[in-house]
Amino acid sequence: MIYSSLSSRVGTNYVPTDEEIAQIGELLSGPALKLANLKAAMERNKAEYRELFSQHEELTREIEEYRALISPVRRLPIDILQEIFCHCLPTEHNALMSHHDAPVLLARICSSWRSIALSTPELWSSIHIPVPPFSRSRFFYRNYDEEAYKTDTINLVAKRSAAAREWLARSCACPLSISLHDADASGGNKTHCDALLASFMPFSSRWKSLSLTTSAINLKPVANLAAADVPLLESLTLTIINTTPPMHWLPHSSPDIINCLKSGVIRAPHLRQVSFIRIFEEFATFPLNWTKLTKLSLEGTSRGLAENMTIYKIAPLLVMCKQLVEVRLEISHTLGQDAGTLLISSISLPHLLTLSMHDCGVGVSWFFDLLQVPLLEHFEYHTEASAGPMAGVLGLLSRTGDTLRSIVTDFQIFTKSEFTEALQHCHSLVSLSNNYAHPVDMASQHDLVQCFDDEFLELLNTTNGDYILRELEVLECFSPAGFSDAALLAFIKSRSRKGGLFLTHAKLKRVSASFNRQQDLPLKEELEPLIQDGLQVQLSYAPPPPRGPFSASDGIHAPAAFPSHHQSEFLF
Repeated sequence: MIYSSLSSRVGTNYVPTDEEIAQIGELLSGPALKLANLKAAMERNKAEYRELFSQHEELTREIEEYRALISPVRRLPIDILQEIFCHCLPTEHNALMSHHDAPVLLARICSSWRSIALSTPELWSSIHIPVPPFSRSRFFYRNYDEEAYKTDTINLVAKRSAAAREWLARSCACPLSISLHDADASGGNKTHCDALLASFMPFSSRWKSLSLTTSAINLKPVANLAAADVPLLESLTLTIINTTPPMHWLPHSSPDIINCLKSGVIRAPHLRQVSFIRIFEEFATFPLNWTKLTKLSLEGTSRGLAENMTIYKIAPLLVMCKQLVEVRLEISHTLGQDAGTLLISSISLPHLLTLSMHDCGVGVSWFFDLLQVPLLEHFEYHTEASAGPMAGVLGLLSRTGDTLRSIVTDFQIFTKSEFTEALQHCHSLVSLSNNYAHPVDMASQHDLVQCFDDEFLELLNTTNGDYILRELEVLECFSPAGFSDAALLAFIKSRSRKGGLFLTHAKLKRVSASFNRQQDLPLKEELEPLIQDGLQVQLSYAPPPPRGPFSASDGIHAPAAFPSHHQSEFLF
């Protein structure tokens, strides 16, 4: 501290005299020298610190290098490391040709891992091959010169084709899972598609799963294969783009008409899973081994006038498919037919676990009456009918209530009494999802029956002695929910282990809901303890209303409560 007679003047507006200025100069000479000495000492200490830091970093590097030598992963047998590598592969889709993902990523870590990855055939037994668009998209490549784009695309296709051949060659004798995706509906992509198809056609004898999304005209090489060429094929998915019904694998205008009835691919001896999407041919005449199928998916035609996708054509097929485990159907309009024209008393599918169905609003209630599915676990149903009697669906739910574990449907098609009655039969239900499968006119939503409201959540609230769905773990409402934040909070708390009679019901794991209103309660703070305990919550709300025309904050963008493009949303 510097003490003087002027100490009381420090920090004031006082103006010192000449004598006092000289006095202050003499007073500060000692402290100024001390300050210079301190600065010099600090510089010496900084230099010493830098030297110590450098030594620390060097020693740390050396220690880490030696520690790396004794890392447990180095001692793993190669077969164990290969097994770990295989578990790094994606499970929802085939492996991508990307250095950001396994298996390519695994080959970029070190020379040892690269050698192991490249010598592990299982890592290279699946591949997803995207076909680049023929012409630049006006949305994604607006600044890309057209000619430069075509040149770069040709080069990319050549590299991708060569890479796919090399990739599959590494798989040795492993059965292959291959998917090709060509989203270009312009019809000009045949050259690119042919080049990429050619990259895996030589491996057809090892195809186990094949999924092709492309224009029908590009399927000629595959359709020309004989059954003997695909001896291992178990799963076939064909998704046709750029079609106008009726459509075959090749359009009638093609000089090389291909009749799929003559194709050996669908005669593959071990074919068990079939998905036809936007194919309008007469499925019943396909030379499939219907009695051996475990999965059947006929989709993408519900909005067309596909006569071969009526329930009257599909029902007889299902009668033959006794081994089905999964069925997905989109039913087209039924014209001038009724159930009396079918000589079918029941459709028995004793092994069926999953049934997904979407119809155009035609009367299919009788179809559900015919179904005998004693093991059904997952049921999804969507209809373009806004409402109406759903006796067949209700009957199915009541017959399968002891086995059903998940339901996805537009519950607005039911009356509230039907909705409640249906769920009362579902004693084993784990997941319940309310979801529109087709666009709904927002202006007419007030006419829909709102089943997901406060009254419904009260039925699920464990504080209610007569609550239902004791095994429920997942609740989703992707159509606008009608319940309040208070009712939602009470339901969640009652179904968690942090509150309610948790010994009498399953623990709630996930809640998702979409609202066409703004949030009215601070749910995040209330739910934080439950979220820490593992509960997943995803809620989206409508954005705040626009400001008035005379607002003082016009031109100022108010931050949304939760970041989202169209809605306020938060995910815990």
